[in-house]
Amino acid sequence: MAAHGNYILITDVASYLGAQIAELFLKEGFLVFGSGKHHPPQHIIGNKNFTFIEFDFTQPLPNHFPAFTKVFHLISENLASTTNLLSTPNLSAATVNIISLAKEGKSEVYLLTSVRTANDLFEVIAKEENTKKFLKLFLVGDLYGPNMPLSSSQENHTENNISKQNKLTSLINQAITTDKIILEKEGQIVIYPSFIEDVIKGIVKLDFENDRKNIRFLVSQDPKNSLSIAYEIQKLARIILEKELGLFFEGPEISPKPEPEVKIPDLGFSPEYNFENGLKKTLIYFSENGLVKNFEQKTETFKVKEKTQIETNINQRKEDLELQSKSNQK
Repeated sequence: MAAHGNYILITDVASYLGAQIAELFLKEGFLVFGSGKHHPPQHIIGNKNFTFIEFDFTQPLPNHFPAFTKVFHLISENLASTTNLLSTPNLSAATVNIISLAKEGKSEVYLLTSVRTANDLFEVIAKEENTKKFLKLFLVGDLYGPNMPLSSSQENHTENNISKQNKLTSLINQAITTDKIILEKEGQIVIYPSFIEDVIKGIVKLDFENDRKNIRFLVSQDPKNSLSIAYEIQKLARIILEKELGLFFEGPEISPKPEPEVKIPDLGFSPEYNFENGLKKTLIYFSENGLVKNFEQKTETFKVKEKTQIETNINQRKEDLELQSKSNQK
């Protein structure tokens, strides 16, 4: 991975993943340029080999920019809607310009977007042979790990933007900052746990070992539903955070449509962290840094109201469903 004199460009460098990628290449001696609406952490800004650029990538790249060896573009637009080979995906002008660097053979371009992105995206955007030669698509799962950004609002997430809080980090955030976890859609949301160290390891392996596949998945394990994720968080919170979390469903009793699961092919690298181990490391980090908010435990049963919706206690809901199932079998 040696490198002095090689120029790396990372968009949205202040995001959790963007900053980790920047740190990786700085440690290896690359000259890293980063862009975005916000500045990355101080240890990156203060590195002599890092340059923050304020530039609108919807415009052509100016001549005074260096010839970037590699470009890591964290896609912000939602590409989860179905595309087909005759349509144009919902790509921003900035993404189109960055893809053109691969098309012209100027840079190796790595597009990073959600694992839920339409699976024919690469075929739509890389019709020319030269583009296929210099372009790779990384499909990233639900990213989490130590030092992941916390949000005071559980609504501040989107499952299709890897730079924002996702459904998994929202659940972990609730465990760290509140005394309950509120689950949407009966806890049947499909989550793709992707520990940050595994994702960075995958980028290193698939980039620097000249992997020839154009599309790769960066996940740590097979998907799990959000209810099973919540149970694991509740269990480890008792031990590591020393707090008891109430689990609740949000909204009226419904039977949500099962979410389709993305089929994960061979990854091309070996992840080290299943969700239990990754969660342990994550919760220990927040605990040791004094970022966990503890509450006086309540002994009575409680309900949370929000507008006209009532979040019902999960254990009670489970008993009701079991009774209903037995009744139907008679």
